[in-house]
Amino acid sequence: METTFFKTRAELTGKMQECINNGLTCYRVRVACECKPQLLNPTMYPKNNQRNGVLVIDGNTVVYLYIRCKYCSKQPEN
Repeated sequence: METTFFKTRAELTGKMQECINNGLTCYRVRVACECKPQLLNPTMYPKNNQRNGVLVIDGNTVVYLYIRCKYCSKQPEN
């Protein structure tokens, strides 16, 4: 499984549409990366309940996981 990060939701949706057009099955999922601390009480933060990921499946195999995270999408500076 390959994980890719995107900065905006539009980029995530575009990649999802591309995969659907290629005949793959896609699902929007709730995912969180480990780059920032997780909230102790997510019910206090309604935006934390968003579906920020796309799971791409080919047959019975998970091929890609796309995640929207503006912190992880930045390229590391050398």
